[in-house]
Amino acid sequence: MGNLKDSTRVVILLLAAAVLLSIKSSLYTPSEPETSEHLDEESGEFEADRRNSAGIGVATDNPDATGVGMDVLRKGGNAVDAAIAVSYSLGVTEPSASGIGGGGIMLVHPPEGHSDEPSVYDYRETAPSEESMPDSKIGVPGLVKGMDVVHSDYGTLSMEKLMDPAISQAEDGVSVSENLHGRLSDAGYRVEGEDTSLFFPNGMALPEGTRLKQESLADTMSDISEHGPDAFYEGKIAAGIAKKSDISKEDLEDYEVVKTEPIQGSFKDYDVLAPPPPAGGVMLVQSLQMAEHLKLEQTAASQADFIERTSEINDKTYSNRYEHVGDPDFVDVPTDKLISKDYTEELASDVSTDSLDGEKLTSGEKDKDGNTTHFVIVDQNGMMVSVTNTISDYFGSGEYTNGFFLNNQLDNFTDSDKSPNEYEPGKRPYSYISPTILSKDDKPVIGIGMAGGRRITPVLTQVLSRHVLLEQPIDEAIDENRAHKNLDKKEIYLEGRFPKKTVEELEDRGYSIDETQTSMYFGSVQSLIVNYEKSEIYGGSDHRRYGDWRSR
Repeated sequence: MGNLKDSTRVVILLLAAAVLLSIKSSLYTPSEPETSEHLDEESGEFEADRRNSAGIGVATDNPDATGVGMDVLRKGGNAVDAAIAVSYSLGVTEPSASGIGGGGIMLVHPPEGHSDEPSVYDYRETAPSEESMPDSKIGVPGLVKGMDVVHSDYGTLSMEKLMDPAISQAEDGVSVSENLHGRLSDAGYRVEGEDTSLFFPNGMALPEGTRLKQESLADTMSDISEHGPDAFYEGKIAAGIAKKSDISKEDLEDYEVVKTEPIQGSFKDYDVLAPPPPAGGVMLVQSLQMAEHLKLEQTAASQADFIERTSEINDKTYSNRYEHVGDPDFVDVPTDKLISKDYTEELASDVSTDSLDGEKLTSGEKDKDGNTTHFVIVDQNGMMVSVTNTISDYFGSGEYTNGFFLNNQLDNFTDSDKSPNEYEPGKRPYSYISPTILSKDDKPVIGIGMAGGRRITPVLTQVLSRHVLLEQPIDEAIDENRAHKNLDKKEIYLEGRFPKKTVEELEDRGYSIDETQTSMYFGSVQSLIVNYEKSEIYGGSDHRRYGDWRSR
């Protein structure tokens, strides 16, 4: 009798082991057969074969979201899988910055030897069918559809598995970060209403370290997880969006993701891949190529020279963008010409401090802080993904429905009928967001991007110039003091940590200096770098928003 029980127990154990192995193996479908995977017996996790991979890495604006991305990668998901999970997680952990009420851009660089070319997925908000600009400035949200489309092309784990971490975070609650507490304290007047009382118990912003539970958001995401994007673009959720905005049922049903090729420039030994118009890629490629042509490394000994020269570059690229760049589905944008070496060298030849006399460049545009979130992911096969998601301002429009905030992205249109960026139904407004990848020999090497509105392209130029031209380690380049010139006048905003000598030098050159802006004003950079020779991944995460990068 005892032998029979033992035999039965052995059979049960063998069957259970077989089921567990089946579940484990179903979690991973390698995108390239030459990359082998093995199961770590101690952790029960998949690891990359170090002979074919530099490892895995994630850099985001939030440690909890970074943990979600790393967990997906450790379980065999690829970089796109992790990017989807992180996108939904950041909408829970930092609802002031991004979420399903907004949109974004994802740049996917497949691993070396992959049959696919690098691709840009633009799932930014579009103008509704209203003939004139809606007062709400709310555009048709694209994030949910964007995640679905990129998952169809690259996903290996089920959408349910990828959304589960964010749903759990919303149900169980996340710890309120110092960043989120600050945003709630500053923007409470914009998000008033009974539905948002969970953020303001007793009328006060949730203190840092308290638990934020978002049950309505968990229900919404569970619905999307179970029924797909139709759950968002039709039915109850869509009705809630329409009630809070000028967006119609047809606007939501007709929303489409734009998949296209990245624009490509060069910067020293790298190919620079960035999103095409109407995103900020043209400005960034022009800025980097101008920095190289003007030999920005020669300013290394003088902070004042570095600040003045990068200000010159930004003024020139901003003016050029304002004149030429809009949604290419509506206006003719000469993108190839704008990013050509000949053209950017011509722009650079016209750069001088005389151009910084305060010429008004911003007619019809608002200078807002802007708010986004950026992250970079590298997987076990060498795929790199660089993503910027946004709801525009902090908490977007402030309108809240079904657990999420709606964007105010239409505020990025230019108030001028002479601009390629004027409002039109169905059009995508200009955006400075620039998720970027620098590659060598078709291998993705540097993934980088930033949150920060109008500061995105000039600060990325400062950081990449320090890293590539001045040869600073990426974390030091990110930590360096930042500067940004007011485009309306000869005034420079300094982060407030510059030496007195630098301030005096700039003042002697005719600039007024403003050191009152907080570090948050100067944005948040996230970056990962792959060193193929040493088989390692390292990075830099901005302390200005308590970012976090990890690799293994």
